[in-house]
Amino acid sequence: MKNYRFNPLLPLGWALDFNMNPLCSVLTQSVNGMVVVLEKIILPDSNTLAACEEFLSRTETWNPGLQLGVQVYGDSTAAQRHTSASRTDWQIVKEFFGRYRDRFNVTFHVPSTNPVVKDRINCVNAKLKNHAGQHRLLIHQHCKHLIRDLEQVCWKTDPHGNSLAELDWANRDLNVGAIIALAPDLSPIANLLNTTQTAVRNILNTWGPGKFDAELFLDGKAFNPQQITDGIVTGTNVPGATLIPPAFGLGGVNLHTWTGWGSVPHWNAFVANLEMHGQGRFWDPRLNEGAQLPIAATHGFGDLRLPNGQYISPDDDMITSKLQALQFYQLAIPSPQPPSDSFDSAAATRGDELFSGKAKCNNCHVEPLWTDPGWNLHTPAEVCIDSFQANRAPDHRYRTSPIGDLFTHFKGGFYHDGRFSTLMNVVDHYNSCLRLGLSTGEKSDLIQYLLSLTFEPESSGKHPGRSSSDSHGK
Repeated sequence: MKNYRFNPLLPLGWALDFNMNPLCSVLTQSVNGMVVVLEKIILPDSNTLAACEEFLSRTETWNPGLQLGVQVYGDSTAAQRHTSASRTDWQIVKEFFGRYRDRFNVTFHVPSTNPVVKDRINCVNAKLKNHAGQHRLLIHQHCKHLIRDLEQVCWKTDPHGNSLAELDWANRDLNVGAIIALAPDLSPIANLLNTTQTAVRNILNTWGPGKFDAELFLDGKAFNPQQITDGIVTGTNVPGATLIPPAFGLGGVNLHTWTGWGSVPHWNAFVANLEMHGQGRFWDPRLNEGAQLPIAATHGFGDLRLPNGQYISPDDDMITSKLQALQFYQLAIPSPQPPSDSFDSAAATRGDELFSGKAKCNNCHVEPLWTDPGWNLHTPAEVCIDSFQANRAPDHRYRTSPIGDLFTHFKGGFYHDGRFSTLMNVVDHYNSCLRLGLSTGEKSDLIQYLLSLTFEPESSGKHPGRSSSDSHGK
């Protein structure tokens, strides 16, 4: 807390929230790389025009006879959200400043979309105190409400204690490709792929948020030349990266990647050794298949050794000893429960009957694992899609992905490459592929049931999508 005074030589920042009760905003200045909060405006049960008038009142003595520079920040959704009858919030703000051009020189800094919650939290935390111990957010001591908010703010939870914040359990915000592309020297990857660093960066930047291409470093195939769905070409030269799947809900599930490479400890060893290049030992002779995985076969990834041809000493192996604990931890990750208001219970009950009956979902997504017990893989022809991603894995098949807690990973779409943007698209696909003959109402009921699915243990009570008369062991 610092008692800074307004500096007329610096522009004034005004950041608006646009919540109606209370409607909050802060007046700030940037001083030597620090954000200084001078005042907080709190207006209970108010509107945007009233906030503008309060801004005018607060700043009246700050610019006598001079034009005050103002930088306006705020919520991108205010371009649609209305706290008045006919105009958007940003229209009101801009009209307000238009009436006072002689007093304010205004620039707007409003993103087209709001950053995800995690990024906003990380940004604020870094301002409060970064890794070097530096404080870059200073707040005047009379902003008591703001100080209290920062001290007490926490995630809302549901009755089970699960966070209701919009944190994505399956990380669909992390842009791995863009992060790797920032590396100043990509020559190790370029040499592996026998291409240029520029080409590598271009490939990495096609992945997009929430995706990663583990096989790129095994087969060098960066793009799916022809994406096919239900016999129709739905894309060409589609990036080969796949969505990052959830790390929870894997208890009892045999194969844990989109194309069934292996179990939790297999994939952890694979990633730690071959993707992150840690110091360890890895064995998978399937990587010696030169026609399918030429890069992996050429570089001996299937039988990892030191440059001198010897195996790593157990004393130097930094990976293998961690696999047991990592597997135990991953299988113990608690699964969130669908919020009670996130699906229609009556429709979900009807959808339950369809799931195990006419829609044939339970033939593969077997309750309560929501995948096949045993060898949970199927050919591309069985699911009516192209074989590009399947052919990059040893078994040339796709895994039956566990479908519990779908509400946690809507971002990025569904299926391994996100080709289906909504659950209705997925249901329509299977309706066509399997010739189910589902009506519009049946598809809607089925989706409500899908939204209710959870990895909750049977002993913990009824399934949220079931009626009180329904049994749990159908």
